[in-house]
Amino acid sequence: MIIVPSKTIDWDMARTRNVFDVDTKQFDPLRPEKIVPERLFHKAGIYQFAVVNAVDRSLLAVDKTAFEVKAGCVVE
Repeated sequence: MIIVPSKTIDWDMARTRNVFDVDTKQFDPLRPEKIVPERLFHKAGIYQFAVVNAVDRSLLAVDKTAFEVKAGCVVE
């Protein structure tokens, strides 16, 4: 999913901080090839996200590229 958290976390803030208080209602996920965003959190819990070196994980298996995490995020 492509997740756009509005302006809750911007690049300037991320350069100097690594912990944020966010309103999970502001996360607005858009699945690839979809036009309308969907609800992201359906149940209370801990959600983990990662920015990886590819858009589609299945493509990494095809071209034998190593799976590499560029950044991570945990939302409770």
